[in-house]
Amino acid sequence: MELVKPRKGIITGFMGAGKSEAGLAVANRLGFQHADTDRVFEERHGPIENYLPERDKLFRTLEREIFREFLGSKEDFIISTGGGTLVNDFTGIANCDDAWDTGTVVVLKVSFEVAAQRKRDDPKKTKRPFFNDENKARALFESRQSLYEKAAHITIDANRPVEDVAAEVVEALEAYWNS
Repeated sequence: MELVKPRKGIITGFMGAGKSEAGLAVANRLGFQHADTDRVFEERHGPIENYLPERDKLFRTLEREIFREFLGSKEDFIISTGGGTLVNDFTGIANCDDAWDTGTVVVLKVSFEVAAQRKRDDPKKTKRPFFNDENKARALFESRQSLYEKAAHITIDANRPVEDVAAEVVEALEAYWNS
């Protein structure tokens, strides 16, 4: 009897790319479990903005534990990550290696202007410190683009409505897994 390894789709990209919404829609379409690492972090440890930037190392350590928990699940999962989970300086390389070894990394590529507008329109008015200063946010955005490209098995244009993005992610994952 052949053991079937659970499938993991890891949705990543910059803040405002639509990772949480698209990840949930993809999981629902595929019949997979869904985990949003930022939401799980906040449920367990409180608001992320309480950690950044002063306690970034602690945040990244706790974030890594959550990420690895879902990667290690014996169920099929779509994991929506935080924007720095796979690309930060502290644990990103290890997280990226784990993601590549265990799952399929899907980068939602978004323009800075679309990401910034989505954060401005966010009804929760997320208080991520990087979007308080547009110049810092743009610099962070630009510094991460090549890292996202290196992390990706699949890249999806996320400058569109979330349902369109989710449909394309499902199609791309199924094609990748069946190839």
